Amino acid sequence: MHGTAGRLTVAYKTDTLTLERPGRAPVSTVHPCTGLLENLVAHLRSDAPLLCPPDSVTGFMSVMEAVRLAPEPRPIPPADQSVLSDENGIRRVVTGVEEAVAASAEHVALYSELGVPWAARRALRAAEDAGGAALAVHRDGAGIDPKLSPRPYLHPVRTFAGATVTEEMPDDHLHHLGAGVAVADVSGVSFWGGRTFTRDRGSVLLPNHGRQEHVAWLGDEDGLLVEELSWLSPKGAELIREERTAARIDVEAGTWALELATRLRNTSGEELVIGSQATNGRPGAGYGGFFWRAPVSETVPHCFGPGLDGEHALHGSTAEWLAMAGSSPRGEPWTLCFLQSGPVRDPWFLRAAEYPGVGTALAWDRPLPVPAGQEVRRRLVVLVSDGVLAPEAVAGLVDRFRPLLSEPGPAC
Repeated sequence: MHGTAGRLTVAYKTDTLTLERPGRAPVSTVHPCTGLLENLVAHLRSDAPLLCPPDSVTGFMSVMEAVRLAPEPRPIPPADQSVLSDENGIRRVVTGVEEAVAASAEHVALYSELGVPWAARRALRAAEDAGGAALAVHRDGAGIDPKLSPRPYLHPVRTFAGATVTEEMPDDHLHHLGAGVAVADVSGVSFWGGRTFTRDRGSVLLPNHGRQEHVAWLGDEDGLLVEELSWLSPKGAELIREERTAARIDVEAGTWALELATRLRNTSGEELVIGSQATNGRPGAGYGGFFWRAPVSETVPHCFGPGLDGEHALHGSTAEWLAMAGSSPRGEPWTLCFLQSGPVRDPWFLRAAEYPGVGTALAWDRPLPVPAGQEVRRRLVVLVSDGVLAPEAVAGLVDRFRPLLSEPGPAC
């Protein structure tokens, strides 16, 4: 229970009540409970007062009735639960349920709003014979601060073994939102979030933040999500209408591929110019396009490509592929390999030492004009693997996957 003066937490099984107030130490007291059935019997036998008279539980019963009348629930995938056996028999435990309950109470949010994989409204899921676990959860961006340029994104994205390979709203860059499409400058409007670099004042916070709003679902399946989006200026004028595709591609044991495709159509009625912090005067900051924020861990991830090694060698290059190998905060090893597919290969934007992030640059060192009614199309495929793979192992994986890249994607 949250209130202006503090918070009360009841531990259901131990009958412990904890009072937390700002500036004071928590106080816990124990209040043994009386069973409601026991109380009802006492009421019928001796007129003992009811602890919960009918008129006091209308709210609870309204919720129960809504649950009763709701559509049948979606089964929790086997990959998100475990079966335990002990002297009390066999029971099922949902993975992470205790943490999810605590987070739900802390943030007053639904499990689906928290990105809990088994509660996700929309997600790319593994095949049923692989357990049907949510590999990439779609977030609609609702509730994001306007200064962060609200937009849909994917988070968490996970390996088959469950390691999380994306991050959202990290302390170092609150406007970094999982995996998605973000552009720093569309004719002066920021669809990236945060500060804007200006030639005369440097990096400043401007009232220039746009937003990407959902229009319609064009495809909604466990292995394919196709969304129509409207890119709106701060005043609500549509600048771009986007068709964005996210698809799961099965590769081999331990690896799956996430395809991200975008089609950006200029609907403003006049020419738009896509720029970046680099085209505004900050060298090397050509980010804007696909962007993937990876989680921070105790060690800097290893980045490499075909014949290239390290952040400085890959940043700004047009290498055929770029790999990042690291670990989750819990120490789970992972490797991501990014490949651009299609007639255009944008320069790579890469950060590793400052923070782990990989993107493509629509406007690396010069603005990209988009005439009225014209489109910009791009396609990125990310191989998501368990374990830290060596460069030669990633190169072999790319060779085996390359034939699939010749197949045109939904938005290519």
